[in-house]
Amino acid sequence: MASTLPIAITFTDRTLTLVQLESQRNRYKLRAYAELDLPEGLVVDGEVQDSARVAEYIQAALKAGTPASFSGKQAVLHLPEQKTFLRALELPTEKETPIAERIPWMVDEQIPLPIEKMTYDWHVTRRTNSETSVQVAAAPTDLVEESLTLLQEAGLAPAAVEPTSSGLYRAIQGATRTPDASTSETTTREDVQPPVLYLSLASSDATFVLLSPEEIIYTSSISLPHDEISSALVSALSAEPEAVASFLRSGHDDQWDEEQTLRTLKPFLDTLATELSKVLSFAGTHSTSGTAQKVNQIVLSGPLANLPGVDSYLSLQVGTPISKADVLTSLPLVSTKLVTDAFARAHAIAFGLAARAHADASPEEGARPLNLLPRTIRDARALAKVRSRFITSSVAIVMGALVFLGYLYGLQFVLQDAINERRTLADHVPVTVEDQTLSEMELLVDDVNALASRTQQVHTQRLRWTPFLVDLAQRTPENVRIASSDMSIAPEGVRINGFATTREEFLAFVDALGESPYIVAVTSPSSNLTLSENLTFVITVTLDQESMRSDTVL
Repeated sequence: MASTLPIAITFTDRTLTLVQLESQRNRYKLRAYAELDLPEGLVVDGEVQDSARVAEYIQAALKAGTPASFSGKQAVLHLPEQKTFLRALELPTEKETPIAERIPWMVDEQIPLPIEKMTYDWHVTRRTNSETSVQVAAAPTDLVEESLTLLQEAGLAPAAVEPTSSGLYRAIQGATRTPDASTSETTTREDVQPPVLYLSLASSDATFVLLSPEEIIYTSSISLPHDEISSALVSALSAEPEAVASFLRSGHDDQWDEEQTLRTLKPFLDTLATELSKVLSFAGTHSTSGTAQKVNQIVLSGPLANLPGVDSYLSLQVGTPISKADVLTSLPLVSTKLVTDAFARAHAIAFGLAARAHADASPEEGARPLNLLPRTIRDARALAKVRSRFITSSVAIVMGALVFLGYLYGLQFVLQDAINERRTLADHVPVTVEDQTLSEMELLVDDVNALASRTQQVHTQRLRWTPFLVDLAQRTPENVRIASSDMSIAPEGVRINGFATTREEFLAFVDALGESPYIVAVTSPSSNLTLSENLTFVITVTLDQESMRSDTVL
């Protein structure tokens, strides 16, 4: 059965695009699509200037879905490439110190923003016995919050916020691909694969994404003159303005003359070639693998990538082979009359965002997609999922136990009635009752009674997790963050990993836990107090088993 994914929302300075996919058996099918032109000035360099008006356009697009209507209120939003930071970091592989405890300090060193003013996320892309590669994404918290405000004003809820380059990477590299988690130490110079450059060409901007097989190495973007490109195509190709506008939005194939098209766009293509040369030069001197290599492949996407001759012209200018992205195969997407090669290529970023996985995996799992939602929101959602799972499981267990108990008690009465009836017959009717059969039925009743007793005992021994999680959330100060995905039940208790802004707030959190009716002891190693600010912690709490089973503790 197909499952409907969140709505991907992307925009350039002049275009708003909404895409929603359905997933079934590792393939994606377009459920709904809508695209609208935006007036000049609402979005500048990818950043929304008037969230209320852009929200109105999003609401209008939601009503214009084709071939079906949009489903649900969950949305995935991208952030402008000019405002986000991606870094590929190398860390020594250490079993003693979790990566989650080392990341904040490396982020603080590598990202040119104060850590208290940024939102960041990370995942492992490669691991050997000596080194671990980590992909980090970060953005100003104010920008992320503005994006969340935009979704709220449009009546949508955030499923994820991620950089534009992440969507482009997923669309071209493949949504189901997982990074290499090999522990091999045999990688040699000959084994290192050359980086690939992805270039997305919209009518108002160009995005460059340089990547190795496992991680994004470098991203950048430049603005393009949308109105000048549109006017040049209308004038030089004698095309209808609406036809040109439609092509610049959706990138469907148009049989325009290649020579005339290239002559018309030569000034803009030469600008792109100059920027391409800069990125190729950068790639030749930088590498996260320790071995810089020349880029031997450039892949084009975006509406302008569908113009005839653009790939061959740029390839000739920069001296590197250029091909057009095959998004239909990479994701993979089900081809339809609407979803052609050209259409999927034009909307590669939107399709890539729409195809992101949503399962919250452990940060140690490299396949987990980046998500720049504030951690407070992600933790709250994760906690809500945990509560929901525990509530669902508890209800199912209780209902199942009650039904089973009812069945056992009913069976007990049926068997007892049968025994009594046969005894009555034996006393009043001149028939022979097999004493052996009667004894077997009595033993069966005894077994049923014993099983019912054990079932009741198991039911009374269950742990009530939901009240404990609610109590934990209420006792967590605002500036203390619990990495709920790292919470696990250890033999000695519940282990909690997290992050606190100051030592005083962490100590207050520990004191608050000590007052919980569900906790009998809190163990906090001295290593938690090494730093006075921005500290990570690992604590273990011992649960009060009686309180965890009680129906009355609040």
